Amino acid sequence: MAVVITKNPAYWAPGHFIVPDQPDKPLVFKFKARFKRLNEEERNALDQRIHAGREYVRALSRALLENQPAPPQPTDQITDKEVLDLVLVDWDGFKNDDGSVAIYTPAARAQVVFDNPGLEGAFVRAYPCVA
Repeated sequence: MAVVITKNPAYWAPGHFIVPDQPDKPLVFKFKARFKRLNEEERNALDQRIHAGREYVRALSRALLENQPAPPQPTDQITDKEVLDLVLVDWDGFKNDDGSVAIYTPAARAQVVFDNPGLEGAFVRAYPCVA
């Protein structure tokens, strides 16, 4: 017999995406993202990959600022798309151009992130990783 706290396989987290609009008045689009609940082993592995990617970006930024060669890319880093493929299962706050609620599908996600560069990163920032 297993001890169960919740049978809910996913949870909601708040997110936001900043869109340049008027000078000194960016548009802040708020949304909710629903993420798959991972067990401890899966969560730790994903967190390590996210952390490796963040550290690479920091090191690359430092190298560029100091006019140094780019550091080697870690083999265990993960892209924003790969993170979302693993954990994003739903969203709230998105509307279609006719004002109706936009239902989450992988195709809808692909279209909205294509149309809004940076939105994929906003989803990942909403994912509460511990690394």
